[in-house]
Amino acid sequence: MKTILKILTSISILAMLSTSSLASDSYAEVSLGMSSVKKSDGKKENTTDLTYSFLFGDKIKYGGGFGYHLMKKDTKNASGNYIDFDIKVGYEPFKDLVGYVLVGYAFQDIGDFTYKGKTDDVMSKGLGYGLGFSYYFTRRIGLKAEYRKYSMDFDIAKYKVDYDLDATLVALSFKF
Repeated sequence: MKTILKILTSISILAMLSTSSLASDSYAEVSLGMSSVKKSDGKKENTTDLTYSFLFGDKIKYGGGFGYHLMKKDTKNASGNYIDFDIKVGYEPFKDLVGYVLVGYAFQDIGDFTYKGKTDDVMSKGLGYGLGFSYYFTRRIGLKAEYRKYSMDFDIAKYKVDYDLDATLVALSFKF
């Protein structure tokens, strides 16, 4: 299964790189913003976010990106800094407005976590999905908004702990 996934990923990357739309309306962006993250206990916490994205294509957009999200550590509630990687597919109905869906993978550093009497340094991981849009009100400066939901898990003392990480991002973006 892993071999098939690697082959399909390689074919997808080669197909993206071989398209003529790569030179037309392609761009990369760096965004700085804030997220509201809903934790497993239902409480919300704000994060500071730095993301990098790239999109190819004319009206149909595709690409990916990654982000670093700085969160106050609170090991009792399973929250800590996390990074994510995603693939995006979207549409540009009007000049400088792009809506997209995304799938991604996240890693979260929880730190020391105690569960059923066992304490361990924990790193969780999980698949996610979301949607978002970006709008550029000048040639280089715009706004981005995204919603993401990750199904996270980690193992500790022979127990598997599952939780959801919900994040709503608003960011100032710089296109280059």
